[in-house]
Formats: sequence, C-alpha cells, structure tokens
Amino acid sequence: MSTNAFQPDDFDDRTIDGEVVDAEVVDLDKVRNRRAGAGDTSTSPAADDTDDDSDGDAESLVDDAPTHGAPVDRDDDPGFTPTRRPDRRAILPRWAYTLRGIKAAIRWQLKDFGYVSAFHAVRLPKYAGKLLVWCPVGLFKGTGRLLLWASAEEGNYGLRQAAAGRGSSSDIDQWLKLDARRQRQSTWRWWLLAAGAGAATAGGLVLAYGPVPEWAPWAASALTVGLLARVGRPDDKPITDRVTEATRYRKLTAELVRRGLTSLGLSGINSAVAKDPRAISFPVDIHRDGPGHIAIVDLPYGVEASEVVARRGKLASALRLPLDQVWPEPADGHTGRLALWVGYEPASQMKQPAWPLLSSSAKVDVFKPFPLATTPRLENVDVSLMFRNYLFGGQPGSGKTFALRDLVLAAALDARTEIRGYELKGVGDFAVLEPVMTEYGNGFDDDTLARCFAFIEWLYEECRRRSKRIEHYARLGKAPENKVTPELASLKGSGLHPLVAWFDELQELMTSKYGK
Repeated sequence: MSTNAFQPDDFDDRTIDGEVVDAEVVDLDKVRNRRAGAGDTSTSPAADDTDDDSDGDAESLVDDAPTHGAPVDRDDDPGFTPTRRPDRRAILPRWAYTLRGIKAAIRWQLKDFGYVSAFHAVRLPKYAGKLLVWCPVGLFKGTGRLLLWASAEEGNYGLRQAAAGRGSSSDIDQWLKLDARRQRQSTWRWWLLAAGAGAATAGGLVLAYGPVPEWAPWAASALTVGLLARVGRPDDKPITDRVTEATRYRKLTAELVRRGLTSLGLSGINSAVAKDPRAISFPVDIHRDGPGHIAIVDLPYGVEASEVVARRGKLASALRLPLDQVWPEPADGHTGRLALWVGYEPASQMKQPAWPLLSSSAKVDVFKPFPLATTPRLENVDVSLMFRNYLFGGQPGSGKTFALRDLVLAAALDARTEIRGYELKGVGDFAVLEPVMTEYGNGFDDDTLARCFAFIEWLYEECRRRSKRIEHYARLGKAPENKVTPELASLKGSGLHPLVAWFDELQELMTSKYGK
C-alpha cells in the first residue's frame, strides 16, 4: 500500500467486500471544536492539517466563519464581591444626614402646621355650627343603624321574601333556615347592644358625678358630638374646609423633570428622547435637600448642563413655578450632569437665616474662609479675604454696601487685622465700625477726598515696604513661595500683619480732580 504524504494521523484502513480502501474516520467533536475556534487569531487556518474540507485547496479560506477581536469590555473580577448592593435604599433619607437638612425639614413642618392651625382656628365658629346641625341627625341615624344590625334583618330579609314568594316546599324549608339563622344572630347581637348601652350609661354617670378631672366631661362630650356629626353628615359635605384649593408645592418627580427638559427646545434632548425615552436618566433618587427637593439628572450624550442653566426661565415656565423657585446648576461628575433644585417656596419669600458670625463666640481667621452669604438652598457661602480683591457693582439698593460691611465686620473679628477705609457716600453706613478702624473717612467733600487720595498713595508705599519685608523673611525661610503665612502675620514686629483697605462709592473720587 502506498503512503500518502497528506494522510492524517488518525487515518484508518478499512475493507469493503474484502478489498482495502482508503477512508478517513472523522471525529465530529474535534471538527466542531475546530470550526468554533476558526476565528481565533492565535491559530492560523493554514496550520490546521486536519481540515475536513476535502473540496478546497490549501489557499481556500472560509469567509463565513465568525471573527472575534480581543475583548474590550472585560468581565468583572469573579473574586470581587461588592460590600453594598446598588439597589439597596438608604437607611435614613438624605436630608437626615445633615444638620441643615434636619433644621430645614423641622422648620418647614412647623410652618405648615402653623398655617393649617391658623386656617382652622378662624373657622371654629363655622365648624361648631355644622356640628350642632348634624349631631341630632347622627343620633337618629346611628340609633337606626344599631337597631337594624341587632335585628340581623339586613340581607336576611330579602332572602326570606324571595323564598316565600316562590312558595314551593323546598323554598319553605329555606325560609325556615334563614329565619332560624336570623334569630341566632340577633340573640347575641341584642345582648351585645344592651351591654354597650349599659357601659355607655355607666361611663356617662361616672363623668357626670364621679371623681374625674374637670376637662374629662368636656372632652367626652366633644368626642361624642364629633362622632355623631360624622355619622349624620352626608359623605359629600365634610365638617372642616379644605386648606388649599390648588397645589401649594409641586413635588419634584422624574416625569415632571423630563417634561420640563423636553420643553426647552434643545435639539440634543428632544432627538435623544424621541429615540430612547430613557435618554434622560437619574443616577440618584430625587430627594429632599434643605427647604426643597433636588434631582440629579444625566442629560443625553452631547448635551451640557450649562445649556439647561441658560434656559432657566423656560424651565421654570415648564414646571409652572416662579423663576426664583427653580435653580438648575452643573453637578459634579461630568459636564452633562445637571442638579435641579426646586424650593418649597420662592427664594424671595424665604426667611434669611442668622449670620453665623453674629454669635458671641464667633472668630475669624482672615487666612481661612468664613461664611458671608447663603445660596437659595440656604447653604452658607464661604469667602476669603487674604490674597483677594473684591469689586461690588449694581444698581442703587442692590446691597453693595451691605456686602462690603459684612466683609469689614468679619475682618474686625481677627485681632491681627488693620482696617482702613473711606465711605464717600457721606451717610455714615460704616460709622459704627470707626472704633475698630485705624483710619476712617466719611463724606465727599474736598478734605475727605484729599485724605482718600493720600491714603491710596500711602497704600502704594506700604506695598513697596511689605515687598521688601517678604523678601527678607523669604531668605530666612519663613515666607514659603514668597507669601505671607499666618505665622508670619502673627509674628510681633514683622510688619506683615493683614491690612484691609476698603472704599465705598469710589466713583466720587474717580470723578473728582484726583481722578487721573
């Protein structure tokens, strides 16, 4: 027998009718495995000499076999077990984790309770009249219901009448059974009704003549009258009036947020939502945040939160709320994440919390941030004085002087700080701070303007002097980055203590002869 150079290793000689024939026994499992792995880049098809395709040549390639690249999204590490499942709810609501949230929730509930109490208090005479009208009706209606219940006729009477109307012998037996059942039920019901009446009578005698507090008979009478009036009044005529006729506060919901965002006219949002309603997602549940609710929203791909913020007026219109009650802003994470906060009431109607620095124990370090204002959520806004310049501009009455005065007041709580300034309005808004200031001027007369101009020239000289002092201490290694440190500012004789210079209504100096 001749040898085939291309004969496979598992070649087997078989005989048919006594003649030896060349035949190949194919292992189907191996062939299937080879076909399944045909797309593996680590094995070349040309190197597979056990290919069962006898019709093709060495250069043939099976182009219908699936090809797979290297995995891109790898499976999670099977050895990693998360300590917290993402579907678990928080033990406490989010607002309960911060003192600010707790205070806001208590304040809102007390305010709501006070409003509801006052609303019903002024209507007490009206409620008393309704009670007197429906109480007798309730007495007769309630007595009738109790007697009907004790007689066990309700339901049973109609069945007996139906059986009696047919008149057959079986119907007569049915009538007798129904009547016997009624008698059994009515027996214990009458005893129970009698016991209840006796207990009520005894309780009334105890309240009238027994040793009970003076308020007890009045409370029992009020409770009895209220129950009888509730039984006597029709279902569609309540005793008390509704506190509100419309939604006083619209709670933020996912559907409300989606409707508001799709009403902005942003093509990126509308086209994405048209293709996939889940294009707007919420990575965090909508929850209470201070005096309102906040929704963290992941906008569709390619849409930035700043685009929504720029259309805040349209968003407030879509939510049917005042403009100063809707506050969108970019959220942490990525530029497409939006934080939409909606207050219980407009910011203009909120009561401003007390300034934390008004307490007797308040201290300020001008090298560290301190609270100055609040956000619409009533969160403190911290600012810094050291290495900062501030310029307040706005129309008259917008609060420029108040903001400046708060900064000066905060600086006065740091004993190291030297304060100098001029109020060129002339009304004395800063006169109360004159005892804690080294230099102070008030007015827009020529003498005050001249002193203010001289003060600015002195500031230039002071900056030159301090720059030399900073250079000196930098050589000694006491001024890292050639800046004043808290330790250096507190060093006696360093001459680098904090200096706060301020000007109110500076345009008076700029329009004078010293303007240039």
